[in-house]
Amino acid sequence: MESIAWLLDFGDGEVAAVGQRELLHLVPQPEIFDVPRTPQHCSRVLAWQNRVVPVWDVRAWLSPESRTESASLAAIVGYQARVGEQPRFGAVLLVKPPGRIAVKDADACELADRQARWKELAISSFRHGEDPVAILDLPRMYSGVLANHPA
Repeated sequence: MESIAWLLDFGDGEVAAVGQRELLHLVPQPEIFDVPRTPQHCSRVLAWQNRVVPVWDVRAWLSPESRTESASLAAIVGYQARVGEQPRFGAVLLVKPPGRIAVKDADACELADRQARWKELAISSFRHGEDPVAILDLPRMYSGVLANHPA
């Protein structure tokens, strides 16, 4: 079986994927606002369609010393925490536009040992070229389980 995913580039060679229907909108040059007393990887928000949307800085999660200060692009993602509930929204900071890729069941693989931090963000992973790519677990990321976890 084959599925379509969006490959997200966070910079410094760090990539992950979300499902085709999870990526909803791209915001170029987003206006991002700091939220005091929050962990560095989820310390900002942006306004989108009359909503305040939490922003995840995946690079700051992976390496706390490398926060994405001036993002050129934010990807708005949608997810459901439970089946049947209203969609929820979040954003992730990107360094370039996402690319659509086809993923086959045969591409499934484990994340490499060097990708230990990705394992907390991933629901699964697949091989793209030579490297394993994490598939982001959006409900987990935005539920507060990881949002309150220090990077």
